[in-house]
Amino acid sequence: MKKDSELLKLTSSLLLGGMIAGCASDQPGGHAKAINHPTPPDHAKTAKVHFPLAASHTAAENSLSVSGFKVTKADDTFMEAERPRHMGLFVGSGGEICRVWLNSVSPDETEVKVDSAKTFVGMIGQKEWDSTVLAEILRDLNK
Repeated sequence: MKKDSELLKLTSSLLLGGMIAGCASDQPGGHAKAINHPTPPDHAKTAKVHFPLAASHTAAENSLSVSGFKVTKADDTFMEAERPRHMGLFVGSGGEICRVWLNSVSPDETEVKVDSAKTFVGMIGQKEWDSTVLAEILRDLNK
C-alpha cells in the first residue's frame, strides 16, 4: 500500500513537472509570428510615397482607424482590417475587409497598395474603401 502511494506521488510529480516545463517553452515575447498574407490583386489602388516604411505603416494604421476599421492582422509590410457590422432598418452595413500592403522601394520611398472587399452578408449596405483609405494615408503622410 505504501509503495502504491509513493508511486502515485512520484508519477503525479513527474506529470506536473512535465506540464510546467512544457508551458514554459511557449512563453510569449520570443519571435514574432509571420503573418501568412495574400499577394495584392492587380486591381489594388497603388501609390508610391516619398516616406520610409515605418512612417507609411503608421499612416496606414491611422488611416484604417479613421475610416472605421479595426486592424485584425498586422506586420511590417501588411495589414488587414475589418469594419464592425451595423444593423439598419432594411439593410446592414459594415463587415468590409481592407488590406494594405507596404513595399519599401528605397530607404525613403514606399509603395502602398490598398484593396477592400465586400462580404456576402450585408453587401448591399457596404462600399469599396480602396480610394478612401489610400487618400487618407496620403493625407496623413503630408501633414
